[in-house]
Amino acid sequence: VDFEGEFRSSGLDGEIRWLSAHGRAYYDEQTGRPVRMIGVIRDITERTRFEEQLRAHQQQLQSALAAAELAREQAEAAGRAKDQFLAVLSHELRTPLTPVLMAVSAISSEKGLSDEVLDALDMIQRNIKVEARLIEDLLDLTRIARHKVELELEQLDVHVPLEQALKTCQPDIVAKNLRLRLQLSARKSFVLGDFARLQQVFWNLIKNAVKFTAKGGEIFIHSYNKDGPIVVEVSDTGVGIDPELLTRIFNPFEQGESDSVRQFGGLGLGLALSKATVDAHHGSLIARSDGKDQGATFALELATIR
Repeated sequence: VDFEGEFRSSGLDGEIRWLSAHGRAYYDEQTGRPVRMIGVIRDITERTRFEEQLRAHQQQLQSALAAAELAREQAEAAGRAKDQFLAVLSHELRTPLTPVLMAVSAISSEKGLSDEVLDALDMIQRNIKVEARLIEDLLDLTRIARHKVELELEQLDVHVPLEQALKTCQPDIVAKNLRLRLQLSARKSFVLGDFARLQQVFWNLIKNAVKFTAKGGEIFIHSYNKDGPIVVEVSDTGVGIDPELLTRIFNPFEQGESDSVRQFGGLGLGLALSKATVDAHHGSLIARSDGKDQGATFALELATIR
C-alpha cells in the first residue's frame, strides 16, 4: 500500500517546518497485520514558503489587475459622460444662435440704416459666427472621439487645401504685418484625404501661428518629402511653447500658464481638433519649440500615394 502526505512538525527549537512523506507499507498475507514500512521524509519548508509567497504575489497581481480594469472602466465611463455632456452642451448652445444670426442678417438688409448701425450689426454677426465655430469645434471633437466621423476620402494634392487655408488667413497676416515665406518643395504631395477637414487643420495651424506671433514677425510654411510621406511644417517667430506644455499641447481646453499665452484667449480646441483629424487620416502632428519667445513649429506628416 503506497502512502504520501504533507504535514507540519515542530522541532525542539519550536520552529515549525513542513515535511513530505512518501512510502509503502507491507502487510502479512495471512494475518493482514503490517510488518514493515519503507519510506522517505523530506523537508519541504523552503518550497512551501516559496509557494505561499507565490500565491500571495498572484493574489496581489489579481487585485492590481482588477483595480486597473475598474479604473479603465471608470475612465471610459467618465470619457463617455464627458463626450455626451459636450455634445448636449454644443447642441443647446448652437440652437439659439441660428435665429439670432437670421435676425441680424434680416435687419442688415434693410435700407436707410446708418453706418454706425451697420458696423454694430456686422460686429454682432462676426461674433456670432465665431461662437458658432467654437461650438462646431466642440461637436467635431466629440464626434471624432466617438469615431462617428466619416471622412470623405479622395485623392488630393495636399498643397491645394493648404493654399486655400492660407488664402483665408491672408487678411490677418497682412493686418499684423507678418512676413510670410512659402516653400512648397515636396514633389510627392498626393494623399488620400478629406479635403475640407485637411483645410481646417491647415487653417488652425496657420491661424495659431498668426495669433501667437507679434506684429512684424515671420511665418514660414514649408513642405518636403520624408522618404515617402509628405511633411508640412508651419513655423513662426512667436511666443514659443514652454517645454512642460509640449506634452499636452494637443489636449482639449489646454492653455499655457504664462501671461503671454493666456492673454490670447481661446478654448484650446483648434490644436486638439487638428490632432484628432490627422490621427483619423493615420498621420502624425507634432509640435516643437525651444521655449519661451523662441517660436514654434507644427509638423504634419501624411502618407503619400503619388
